[in-house]
Parts: sequence; C-alpha cells; structure tokens
Amino acid sequence: ASQPYVTGVGGTSLSTTTGSYNGEQAWEQGRINGNGLAVGGGGGISSFWTQPSWQQGPGVNNSFSSAVPCAANTGNTGSLCREVPDVSLNADPNVGYIMYCTVSKANCASSHPWTIVGGTSAAAPMWAAMTALANEKSLRDGNFNLGFLNPYLYTIAQNGGMYANDFNDITVGSSDV
Repeated sequence: ASQPYVTGVGGTSLSTTTGSYNGEQAWEQGRINGNGLAVGGGGGISSFWTQPSWQQGPGVNNSFSSAVPCAANTGNTGSLCREVPDVSLNADPNVGYIMYCTVSKANCASSHPWTIVGGTSAAAPMWAAMTALANEKSLRDGNFNLGFLNPYLYTIAQNGGMYANDFNDITVGSSDV
C-alpha cells in the first residue's frame, strides 16, 4: 500500500445506531480465533518510497511523519517518506460486510452461506467498488474518467468544507498491533 500509485486503504471500527452514523475509530482487534494474531487497520511510514508532492501539506506532515529525510531512493520529489493509508473504511468484522459464500475452501458452509466479513481485506475491495461507481457516475454525467485518485483525495483534504462534507477524521483509537 505504500507504493505512491496505489490508494492505501486502512481500517476503522464504525459505530452506528439504527442506521445513523455515530463515529469511527482506528480498528484494532486483539487476539482472534485463539491463533495469537492481533489485527488492525494498519498504517505508517514507508521505508521504500519518498512522499509524493500531492501528499504534502497541512494535516499530513505532523509529529508522526518521518522526522528526517526519507532513506528511500526512488527519484520522487518528496523529502519525507510516504505515509499510509490514504483513506480508511470500516474493517471491523463485528460490524462488517454481509457476504454470500458457499465455497468450502474459503471456510464457507453451504448450509449457512451468509456470513459477515471484515478486515482491510474487506475494506480495500469495498473502497475499489465505491470508486468504480463514482467513476461510472462521472462518465455518465459527461465528466472525466477519475483515474488516479490520490492527488484528488489530498486536494479535498486541503479544502475544509469539501473535506467535512465527504470524509470523517479518525482521531481516536489505535491500530498499533
């Protein structure tokens, strides 16, 4: 996800009441299924890529950014390291996505095919699906192909009104697993 031409998707834990948005926090789940694995929404600083110019700006570079120039030697213009994720979406399996599955190799049961899935492995394809629908709408309305979204996302982040209308800042919780 740290590759600059990819939109990195992190995970949140969504809180709703009767369909109304109550808030989100960074998704972190302790040990699951007794296997000793802790899971979470992820994120951090790339050790392979410098920060692209479109990612720089107020609210991005802060105390969690790489404090020294990035050691990555990729020819990008940034002096700090790329930060991920670019966006986050609900990844909490406790309030996950309903899926129909009957494939036994995927641990699905044909007798109970409906299941709830979560994790960033569910959030990333959900983000991709929403992006595909937004692109389809843009083209249908006679506008342009959205293409590579990251520069647009960070432009929205710099416009307080647009940002508040379209996104929620996730400022609570931890995904430090």
